Amino acid sequence: MNKLIEIALIIGAFLMYLFLRIENFGIWWWILENTGDFAPIFDELIRGLPLFLVVLLLRDEKQFLRNIFNWKSLLTALIIAFLYALPLVYFVCQYIDLQLFEHLKYPKIERIVVGFLINVYYFAFFYRLLVQKTKLGYLSATLLLCAISMCMHSLLLNDPWYGYHWVLDIFLFSYLYAEWKNNLWLVFCIDFLIKGIFTYFFLDKDMCLPYYEHITLVLYLYFSLIIATILYKYIRKIPFVINRKTIFWKNNENISHN
Repeated sequence: MNKLIEIALIIGAFLMYLFLRIENFGIWWWILENTGDFAPIFDELIRGLPLFLVVLLLRDEKQFLRNIFNWKSLLTALIIAFLYALPLVYFVCQYIDLQLFEHLKYPKIERIVVGFLINVYYFAFFYRLLVQKTKLGYLSATLLLCAISMCMHSLLLNDPWYGYHWVLDIFLFSYLYAEWKNNLWLVFCIDFLIKGIFTYFFLDKDMCLPYYEHITLVLYLYFSLIIATILYKYIRKIPFVINRKTIFWKNNENISHN
């Protein structure tokens, strides 16, 4: 298949997914109304149908599934997430009344699955294929993903703040995804931890952080992961995936197909 057609299919399918997700059409809810709590999962799967179709058209289904069902990556992700969670306990103790845990509502399984599917669509599909099928460097691919996501969220939702959060997430997760050998599970585990902190501790109206404290906490959470990754690779003398030869523009022979 022609490279330009492949790229057009990848970007077009992702735009279609974002449009269906942001517009929140209810055209298929009459099918899902009897599925109970699992309706959000089926809803997200239906929105991802354009992406699955493109994976089949590009004959990328083996790599796509291998990226998702990589149990070695899952083990690595769980270890890193556990180590990362330890310093988060400090922040929880600093900002939160521990009596809150008595009334804490834990996330439902369907929300966790939907969060995982979103990461699959963003990184196992769009980001991975964009890097593999084009000569875009890792930062260039990240910037394109940020631009598309920011525009869709800002224009269709009229909510730049929500788009801003997506940009921060994409910068962090695309870096982790690339440097940890396309480890989708690491992205999901870290996303789950960070989202859990803000969703279950800081979204209550009586507990909202001032803007500067919110930004400080976000930057700490994100940069600590990036710095830890850099130090780990430097100490272990592991080559960096993102370097001066791959950051903006690269040859296809240098592309990782993990």
